[in-house]
Amino acid sequence: MNIIKYRTHTCGELNTNNIGQYVILSGWIHNIRNFGYFSFLDLRDRFGITQLKINNQIYNTSVISNESIITIKGTVLERSKINENLYTGKIEVLVNKIKVLNDSKKIPIIIANKKNNESIRLKYRYLDLRSELLTNNIIMRNKTYIEIRKYLLNCSFLEIDTPILSVPTSEGARNFTVKYRFDQKYSYSLSQSPQIFKQLLMIGGFDKYFQFAKCFRDEDFRRNRQIEFTQLDCEMSFINSDEILKIFERLIIILIKKFNGENIKRIKRITYKEAIEKYGTDKPDTRYSLKFTNITKLVFNDNINIVKPKKQTIAIKIPFYFFKNNNNVYKSLIKTVKTNDIKIKDIVFISNNIVNKAKYNITKKIKNNIKKLVKASKKDIIVIFFDQNFLKLGKLRKTIYKTLRPKLKKKISPLWITKFPLFKKVNNKLKSVHHPFTAPIPEHIKYLKTKPEIVKSQSYDLIINGIEIGGGSIRINKKDLQKKIFSILGYSKQKIKVEFGFFLEALEFGTPPHGGIAFGIERLMSILTLEKDIKNFIAFPKNKYGIDLMCKTPRKIF
Repeated sequence: MNIIKYRTHTCGELNTNNIGQYVILSGWIHNIRNFGYFSFLDLRDRFGITQLKINNQIYNTSVISNESIITIKGTVLERSKINENLYTGKIEVLVNKIKVLNDSKKIPIIIANKKNNESIRLKYRYLDLRSELLTNNIIMRNKTYIEIRKYLLNCSFLEIDTPILSVPTSEGARNFTVKYRFDQKYSYSLSQSPQIFKQLLMIGGFDKYFQFAKCFRDEDFRRNRQIEFTQLDCEMSFINSDEILKIFERLIIILIKKFNGENIKRIKRITYKEAIEKYGTDKPDTRYSLKFTNITKLVFNDNINIVKPKKQTIAIKIPFYFFKNNNNVYKSLIKTVKTNDIKIKDIVFISNNIVNKAKYNITKKIKNNIKKLVKASKKDIIVIFFDQNFLKLGKLRKTIYKTLRPKLKKKISPLWITKFPLFKKVNNKLKSVHHPFTAPIPEHIKYLKTKPEIVKSQSYDLIINGIEIGGGSIRINKKDLQKKIFSILGYSKQKIKVEFGFFLEALEFGTPPHGGIAFGIERLMSILTLEKDIKNFIAFPKNKYGIDLMCKTPRKIF
């Protein structure tokens, strides 16, 4: 049997050092250009593209089609016209032997065309993967895994797998279930998160753990959400929240530098309370400013006639660079305010020459005091809001940015949010803001029984460009406190016993102080590349309805 050699080099490897060498290349036909006596053919593999020069009297290129697979043999020559866009752009291969390994019929999508209908792209995902965008994204994801592993292994972490077939939980999203074949009354649940297992690993003595965990959550669909996704999951023992943030801040800074080029020195930390009061959200995009300043005390002291006693007054400074090319900035702002359900009578504009058309007793002195407090320059606009809640203003802040579209000074702006509330009210019932294993801050434990809604947690989220990339907390490591949290959340004794009995028992056997964090890999990838759609980092994603259009799943099982 003849052994066929398909390659001496890849299609992204040859350069001027190879001129004169006899080479063998294999790949897909990317493009064919016929110039009569000669044809020029671009041969592609995942490493790049090499131009081939083919004598049409030796081989008739009209009989082969794009995306067919060929093997060629030939000599490397210097190109007369350099293509600076290709690593191989200074050479070409003069072909003397060509063999078609497999023909391709006419493909239903245009490779490398972002305008292809998404449904068609997902149906023929194996073809779409040949595009430069997806090829580079999948390769980058692999390189990111390598960087993360290298960093964490150097920090003495162990990579440990946890089960995918797990226990059902009533917390979080709906479960995907798998029937137990020996008794159809019982089911496994596909793991939503390795949360309990990684805490059990800490009890087992593995004090630094990580894995790239597959997670499954039957939840509502969004552009940056998939029902099946991967998270970098980490847990550590004998550690506090400050130490956790320092370890993973260094990792995030390394990844941003390597894959985006931005040189970030440190990641700022603010509390949940500060985030709400400065930005109106716990996921602020800090690439642009638009911070809130509470000027209530100032306007009360200056006795402005539109302010009623105890009315909260918030000022937002809109920097000049936001609107320097907008001749109708006030018209744009008024329209933005109205679309956010805020009445015009409840706002005041202050700029260099304008204080609304309405007659308010805002003197030059008052105006200067406000400008000084919000640190506004002469050309900035200040918008003052009376009696508006922070969350509504947070939505308005985002809308102002989308309306004015300033050129951003930063591409990536990471931020830690800390000290979230432990609980939130949903339909008049207390729910965990993160999950029920999150530890309260020690000084607030005394309020659990009487004022649970004011209790702060030892939790933290990483926000980049207004998107939650990851989050974690210090965990509860004592049985009595864990049972108390379950009780506050309204869990029955039966539910606690059935769902968490084994875990509560484990907490009785010397559980160390521990905490952890998890990052959504696909979201992290999209941020590093500034690519909005996380599907572009998943080899075989589902569509927005959770359907795999290629495999036609879900479907009836016969």
